[in-house]
Amino acid sequence: LAPHNGVRVLHEQARVFKTDTGQIHYIEGITQDITELVDAQQRIRNLAYYDALTGLANRQLFRELLLHELQRAQRQDKQCALLFIDLDRFKRINDTYGHPYGDHVLRAVGTILKEVTPADCLAARIGGEEFAVLVPSSSLSDARALAESVRLRVAAARVRRQGQDDDATRITISIGLTLFRHGENGTAFMERADQ
Repeated sequence: LAPHNGVRVLHEQARVFKTDTGQIHYIEGITQDITELVDAQQRIRNLAYYDALTGLANRQLFRELLLHELQRAQRQDKQCALLFIDLDRFKRINDTYGHPYGDHVLRAVGTILKEVTPADCLAARIGGEEFAVLVPSSSLSDARALAESVRLRVAAARVRRQGQDDDATRITISIGLTLFRHGENGTAFMERADQ
């Protein structure tokens, strides 16, 4: 409920004053516009759970939802997959073209992940040039198809440097893919995908 949509959030409190016989004598109240407070709370939540650079889930939210999904998979005897994505030679990009361009590359990869991953999946930037995609209720072949789709989209992208229309960097990624082993914890699952 943001004010730019024309919607305001109000908090109302009232106190009823009654006569000795229990009849309502009058009501005293206050109405307070708390729209800015609600917006600030939403911004804080976004800072806590979303990566400011890419808009993807951050490591904290990813770990929380990963644990929830692993518990669900365990209870329902279902499978889920994890894609662990590293940008190749990212340090060289930062060293050669500078960190602002490196941030531009990270945003471009984040955009691709948002576009390619299905709605039931969770894409996240979990640190530096590392991304992850949790694929619930997935077979190995479906997870491989998604990984290949992500790889091809990133490889096809040409991230241009500001003012350099004719010169663009080609980005490649490495993807680790694993399926959940029942009884495994989230840390072990992520470490296997990373390996």
